Amino acid sequence: MKFAKLFEYGKHQLLIKKTFGDDQEPEIECTTVVKGLKITNTLGFSNKNKRDSGFDSMTKENCLPMLYTMQGFYKGTITVEE
Repeated sequence: MKFAKLFEYGKHQLLIKKTFGDDQEPEIECTTVVKGLKITNTLGFSNKNKRDSGFDSMTKENCLPMLYTMQGFYKGTITVEE
């Protein structure tokens, strides 16, 4: 059973991890780096099964919009090359 995924989009990477928050609630952490700044988006879930299902459904294709959103304040800096 995986606890992390790494998606690569040209020069950019998106790390997806199963975690638990400070309140011990299940979470998924999505992390990228832009211009030396680490950006993390945390998705909270009501239980482990929902978190695990969400994690399992995350693919390179359906996570690309999240990468764009996370790095969106650097508009125009993302170029995805396959």
